[in-house]
Amino acid sequence: MRNLTFEFNPKDELIVKLNDVRKNDVDSASMIARQIFDNCCLEAGLEGDGKSMVKRINTMMKKILDNAQPK
Repeated sequence: MRNLTFEFNPKDELIVKLNDVRKNDVDSASMIARQIFDNCCLEAGLEGDGKSMVKRINTMMKKILDNAQPK
């Protein structure tokens, strides 16, 4: 296995928002961070666990839709 380096721009809007969310919702921030990493692996052509990624994406979409419902 090769040694790979995961780099990110700390000023990127997604990373800044992720850091803000992390302070109040660790579970969501963790899920999003994992998805960002999986997205990078996919873009780099690396194999990933598609089943867990699809499950995570579905969970995130449900959470977004639940939060979008009128209260």
